[in-house]
Amino acid sequence: MTNPVASRLASYLQIGGSHGQPLTRYVGEVWPKSWGPSREPGVAGYIKRRVLPDLEWGAKWLWLQWPFGLSEDGASNKCELDAWSLAKSWGQSHLTSKFASEWRRITRQGIRVTCYLGNAAQSAALTRHLERGQRATWLRRVTASLGPVLDAGMDIGLDASINEDEDSTTFALAELLRSMGVVVFCENRPDAARAHWARFGTVCDERCWQDRERGIGLPAVHRDAIHGEIVRALYYADNGRDTPPIDEILRDAPRILADGDCCLLNVLTLREAGVSLDALLSQEVEHGA
Repeated sequence: MTNPVASRLASYLQIGGSHGQPLTRYVGEVWPKSWGPSREPGVAGYIKRRVLPDLEWGAKWLWLQWPFGLSEDGASNKCELDAWSLAKSWGQSHLTSKFASEWRRITRQGIRVTCYLGNAAQSAALTRHLERGQRATWLRRVTASLGPVLDAGMDIGLDASINEDEDSTTFALAELLRSMGVVVFCENRPDAARAHWARFGTVCDERCWQDRERGIGLPAVHRDAIHGEIVRALYYADNGRDTPPIDEILRDAPRILADGDCCLLNVLTLREAGVSLDALLSQEVEHGA
């Protein structure tokens, strides 16, 4: 019998930001055919190589971080809501081709998948369409970009969305998606000035979550006011830069689960350390006792 706590563990799969080259849209995890016949290309190759081992480990929830890559924006990398359209226009077919059909093979097995993208305000093209009064063009681009994600049966996460006001297109889109039965996550923990985002689930870096709990930074909404799931993410080590080492994951994940929240973590780190799902969950019971 499956431990119900396992459904609150999400496997963090970073795709955008996994490579240092802007010409690849900063993607190194999903390979094009040009990288050689020995490498299995595209979405299907990525699922076989990177996803199936996590599922065999016992993961029931997958979190795809920027699956269509990132754009360059000065000194930083930029995520966009219309990343699928951008990747296609860049000729990055290994990121877009058969995306829905390949991922449907996973979601139809009862595996939950969340697709994390930028918000509407982060897209230069979408902003430009609205500034020019091209509302129909805006809608067509959003539909084209989110269509493969929705067809695959995924949830949607919207980066930096709590910065958007209640009358913003990002919030209106989130409300529309929710009315269609799509689970939507905002990012980060909503602050009191933008409590409208508390109507949704939230994904929040664990260090930021703890700061808000201690009253550091902008006043945040109380956890009980958040209507959706709370996903606390172990993105970084204590130093704020590196991927969390196994000892920090084993310290923090049990505490998050004991709080009744969801935990986003790198299952690959657990697999490489030889830590099984049962071992992780048994620690959760001990810490939560």
